[in-house]
Amino acid sequence: MVENKQAPVGVKIIAVLNYISAAVLLIYPILFLVGGAVLFGEMGAAVGGVLGSFFLILLLPFAVLSFFIGRGLWKGQKWARIITIIAGIGIFLSGLFSITTIAGIIYLVIGGFIAGYLLFSKEVKTFFA
Repeated sequence: MVENKQAPVGVKIIAVLNYISAAVLLIYPILFLVGGAVLFGEMGAAVGGVLGSFFLILLLPFAVLSFFIGRGLWKGQKWARIITIIAGIGIFLSGLFSITTIAGIIYLVIGGFIAGYLLFSKEVKTFFA
């Protein structure tokens, strides 16, 4: 772990994106709980409760993982960099396989930027050394 070094701005941005991802993964199931009740009354509340609980159980581990990856990146932990590089490559490949769509092109650019930045930037290599 790096003690006295400041994280590069790009690493901080990727870390913040992980924090945002964690928050969204926690908010999404709550929307099912509240949205079902608001839109469909008692029956919707029951369905929303079941769906919300299901998605909470499903998404909670990913939210926790995303939070700790963001924290690890911010603190310069090598394992967080490796996981983020792998995820970036996965996003890039996902975009490559769906390049005919706008979302595919966006995935290609974002995944390529994240993986390339964390792999090849001298400033990043120094921070995580």
